[in-house]
Amino acid sequence: MCASKIDDATVDVGTALISAGAAFTATLPSGAPVSAPYAVAELAAKDSRRGLWEGSFEHPADVLSGGQ
Repeated sequence: MCASKIDDATVDVGTALISAGAAFTATLPSGAPVSAPYAVAELAAKDSRRGLWEGSFEHPADVLSGGQ
């Protein structure tokens, strides 16, 4: 986890990037997310069409797994 202190709060940079639609959650070879909170953040970004989710594309995890 990479974190940054902003005012009195510690912000997980990964969650911030994924929530903004600027990054994806890492997945295991099985397709399961490595981090449940990151998966939730990605789903929220996708549902809100933020960042990368504004467009249409094949998810990197699907590309790497051969679409399985």
